Amino acid sequence: MDHPDVFVLGNLAQDEDKEDKFFKVEEAEALARFFEFRPVQGTRKFAVITEGHRINTVVANKWLKLLEEPQGTSTIFLLNPRGGQLLP
Repeated sequence: MDHPDVFVLGNLAQDEDKEDKFFKVEEAEALARFFEFRPVQGTRKFAVITEGHRINTVVANKWLKLLEEPQGTSTIFLLNPRGGQLLP
């Protein structure tokens, strides 16, 4: 996806081992920075996190405010293909 108002985080390659692979702090910070600016082409910004099971406590703490209180022009989709493996 190559759109200035859409941020996609996840989608590991099929051949990559997905066990115990969490999002990196740099990825968490990149998502937070994405929402610091106004939308470029539309009226909203969208983020899609495709692998919610890859969120560890460090990343969850970085995203706490972002996920609980998104800005008025933000929409965040948190997908989790492994329903039982999400942080409590």
